[in-house]
Amino acid sequence: MDGTSGKQTSTDGKSKQTCSEVQKFTNLTLNSGIIFSASVIDSVSEFANTLASLMMSVATLISVDSKIQKTEVIDSLNKQKDELLTDIKSIRNDLVVGFKQQNTISKLMDNPAWNEGFGIVEKYNFDLPKITEVLTDEQILAYVCLLKSKNSSVGDMLSELMVWMSKLAPSPGDSSTISDK
Repeated sequence: MDGTSGKQTSTDGKSKQTCSEVQKFTNLTLNSGIIFSASVIDSVSEFANTLASLMMSVATLISVDSKIQKTEVIDSLNKQKDELLTDIKSIRNDLVVGFKQQNTISKLMDNPAWNEGFGIVEKYNFDLPKITEVLTDEQILAYVCLLKSKNSSVGDMLSELMVWMSKLAPSPGDSSTISDK
């Protein structure tokens, strides 16, 4: 350790990322990838719309004695949620396998801009764990629902992260690809 920044220094004088930085970067790239992927699933839109409709009509459902209607809506939401969590788990597994097969994380971290994503994430607060943390499938779903409910802050953060991620990818003039490096 160099004693000031918490980063380790290799014998050639270059700084190396600490384990916690690698974990945060891994969480960030994996979680944002899952959120991006899950947000384009049609059933997510349907779930978010149903959830929004339910939230708007909760007062009506509570004021009217309609236990059957409430039960049907809740059962439908629970079924949709279970299906979405299965989709998210599948996306997570596919991304993890892909990352491992291509050694993606270490290749992305070779880019000097690798840690700029942390600053982007820290600017936003959604009353959820940050996407630099290990997130459960339910927490990923909460981010996706916020995005689908047109929460502009989630959209802004993800847009900034997309720009940042494009910096990490090889430039168009570079003949190598991330999987070649």
